[in-house]
Amino acid sequence: MPVCVGVGQVRVSETVSVRRGLCVGALAGAVVIAAAGCGTGVAGKAVEAAGGSASATPSGTGSRPGGSASASASPTTPKAPAPTDAEALRIVRAVDLGPTTPSGELDEVAAAKQLAEPMLSIVKASWRLEKPEYRMGGALEDLDDPLVYRTAPAANGDRWFMVVDRATKDQPVYVFRATAADPAWKLAFASYMVDNVDGRRFLGLNEDKNGAAEIVSSAAGLAADPAKVCAESTDETPSKTYGWGPNEAAAEAATAKAVAESAKHGAKTTVTRKLRPEQVGPVWRYGDGGALVPCLRENAWTETMKPGQAITWDGKSPFKDDTPDFAVTSYTRTNISMELIWVPPTIGTASSMPDLAASDAYLYDFTFKEAKR
Repeated sequence: MPVCVGVGQVRVSETVSVRRGLCVGALAGAVVIAAAGCGTGVAGKAVEAAGGSASATPSGTGSRPGGSASASASPTTPKAPAPTDAEALRIVRAVDLGPTTPSGELDEVAAAKQLAEPMLSIVKASWRLEKPEYRMGGALEDLDDPLVYRTAPAANGDRWFMVVDRATKDQPVYVFRATAADPAWKLAFASYMVDNVDGRRFLGLNEDKNGAAEIVSSAAGLAADPAKVCAESTDETPSKTYGWGPNEAAAEAATAKAVAESAKHGAKTTVTRKLRPEQVGPVWRYGDGGALVPCLRENAWTETMKPGQAITWDGKSPFKDDTPDFAVTSYTRTNISMELIWVPPTIGTASSMPDLAASDAYLYDFTFKEAKR
């Protein structure tokens, strides 16, 4: 409960972010829950919408990948169904997440030539909602020791390649797509290996004699149906169809802790999740029979204060709307999470529980009800 001790508000800087690198959607300034008509506020948490494992990061100007890419760079149109390693890496390096017009605005036409949905809408949202220093832009983060997996063309003409790092953990994962109707390679998926996932997990994907990665076409031989795995990841209830591994369990625990923390300060918090319709890659087959499943989810985190209370930011968050003493009685922050979930085979493994292999989240929307002065 807030305690009235005088005029002014006590602010405690506190930042919670889902991931580093591409995701800088968390509030980067202090948050205070203040009683209306009462001078002193109680420090609250700025928590990124559920969609990954939360971890504390220092306040600052925000981290965006690269920044050196030319605004005129454009992806390469593939000359063959699958690019060579050198071609794939050249495509990765050509991406500029925020190409600009001569007037300094986002060049949406140029961005659309490089980004597939929902990455394109995510970048547009960043420029619409965030202050300049937090906007998405620049080149993708470099990979220290890249490894390329590519698929044979699907029946509908879709082609995919994935670039991962041989480094052991906390490295980016990029997936690009080209279609028969639009043969330019576009970024469809960008995420990060979760902190305690060994990068070797990505080195076991199965390839045929021609170097094409094997694609899973059914749930046969897997511990869980890939489609149901993604749907299960939207479930907020404690009971699951099956158990989850430690990475997913830790992410769920972080969300529950954040909700409980908000409740301590008088906020009613709701978390809603739904699957996104965009395809961001195939289900990749492991040599051991398991699979790597891409899941795309929209997550909304809503906080509503009790009558007479407000949540106050101090002007240091990424949002354009946030100015000093910006106060709201409720807000909803929405992100889009991109995850790769490992599904083990039903035989030959010590664990039958799916688990997060990579996870990242991106700001997608921010709405609020401003407090009356």
